[in-house]
Amino acid sequence: MPCRSYEDEDNYEVERLRKQVDRLARIACKAMDALEKEGKEDFLLIRDDEVREWWKAHKIADAKAAAEKAERARKAKIKREALSKLNDEERKVLGIK
Repeated sequence: MPCRSYEDEDNYEVERLRKQVDRLARIACKAMDALEKEGKEDFLLIRDDEVREWWKAHKIADAKAAAEKAERARKAKIKREALSKLNDEERKVLGIK
């Protein structure tokens, strides 16, 4: 009998569905981005409220995620630069490995 914890079965399904939704969002985003670059996004946006609302929200969420990623990178750079200035004794006193 293949013994395992069945408590995680719901989590597995949620993760599987999350990956599928993310994949479909990437595909839709690529298609809408290509239409925008060609100046043809109105093909869908004028006729379909659902697409228009999704695309607007998606672009806002993408911009927010990009800004958050850039901020994390900025802070990581500052941290690396600050830590590089410390010698071994200073690191030890501060409890930094």
